[in-house]
Amino acid sequence: MDSLSSSPPRHTSTDSAVLVHSPKPDCLPLLETHQEPGLRTSESSPEQKAKTERVIQSLDQLKLSSFSVSFDRTLTPLSHFGEHLEWVHRMFRELGLSEEEKQKVENILQAYNDNILALQTGTLPEHCVLSNSVYSDFTKETKHFPKKLQDELNMLSVHFRVLQSSEFYNFALLDKELLSDLVEFIEKQADPRVEELMAGAGWLNKSLTERSIDVVSSDNFSIRNIESAYPTGLAQCFGIQEHYSLMRPVKGASVQQANAINVLKESDRKIVLMCYPNPSPTYLRKLLEECTRTGKVVIHIAPDGESFEKLVPPTQARGHFEIIKGAPTSKIKTQILEIGYWRVTPDS
Repeated sequence: MDSLSSSPPRHTSTDSAVLVHSPKPDCLPLLETHQEPGLRTSESSPEQKAKTERVIQSLDQLKLSSFSVSFDRTLTPLSHFGEHLEWVHRMFRELGLSEEEKQKVENILQAYNDNILALQTGTLPEHCVLSNSVYSDFTKETKHFPKKLQDELNMLSVHFRVLQSSEFYNFALLDKELLSDLVEFIEKQADPRVEELMAGAGWLNKSLTERSIDVVSSDNFSIRNIESAYPTGLAQCFGIQEHYSLMRPVKGASVQQANAINVLKESDRKIVLMCYPNPSPTYLRKLLEECTRTGKVVIHIAPDGESFEKLVPPTQARGHFEIIKGAPTSKIKTQILEIGYWRVTPDS
């Protein structure tokens, strides 16, 4: 897993899909002190003492840094994430990176901070933590970075995704840039009314409504029956308790409880939005065929690797997903955005 692999493995049949494509970390005590061997010994060599002094000086310089944790850390899981951010910040500044490299890492840490702030206020961040705007060519540039830093960035990414879904019931990577792309496309349609299926806690419902988009959202809320969406011990190692039975729509969102297929059969809206839907090929095929019957355009947001073409292969589904030329695509790493129509293959 590289530093961009932050989407969780799906092992649930809930309507609004839960995901985590990350394995359980081999080393669970994330927040204990990480110290290089020999730095805390009873007898220090001159070289070790000099290194210790450099570390102390670097910690003093943190006060001049542009990064600081500013989200509310009252809740224990958020406090742990703040500590994780601060640990990575202290650690990478001891690694001899160039000033430009340090700034890029700080920008990423700031993005995590800002994303948590947005979640706490029920809004979308300007850029999600894995957007091209945040990472740019960062992954190419970090190939020569110390493995210690790469590993911590990987772990921080997983930590964020678990926190985001477990505490805020938000499983997708959403930001204002993605929202603007969706709004621009929707407003150009002859019938700009949107039917959102498998809407979860309604993050997109709230955001689209605030942008004056007419959207009706639904979910069967079967996620409330899920005890854990992650491999055993993954959430616990970050000090996070999963409690999906408590999931309610985010403040300002309106999500009706209903079965997606039943809703679709009764809807006269011509745009269907599915964000991180149940990835069951059989279920998706039924939805897509219903969209074809009534001539609906489909907006699909999903983890990378879960396109309709891969989940519902043309060889098995008697149809294929035809992307609309010029429609917006994903600007977020590890996530796809595909917009188009399901075309049924005529019987031979």
